[in-house]
Amino acid sequence: MTSPAAAINGAIGAVLKDWERQRKAALNRRYRLVRSSRLTIRDAAFSVMREAYRAASDNGALPALPVKPRQIMYAQGPRSCA
Repeated sequence: MTSPAAAINGAIGAVLKDWERQRKAALNRRYRLVRSSRLTIRDAAFSVMREAYRAASDNGALPALPVKPRQIMYAQGPRSCA
């Protein structure tokens, strides 16, 4: 025999289970539809890549092959991407 408190708790849990599932679905739907305005590492790298290549290749005066990725990385240096 179950106590009245356990019966009430079970009834409320059964009702709230569906409500909680709908609430989570709505939050997930909103999260998927709203675009994120984060700046990813890849986006930050591509935003400065052309300028760094020009600095490493002496403004395009050097041929494309001698410029190595490491030279581009050091030509860019520690800059803020804000």
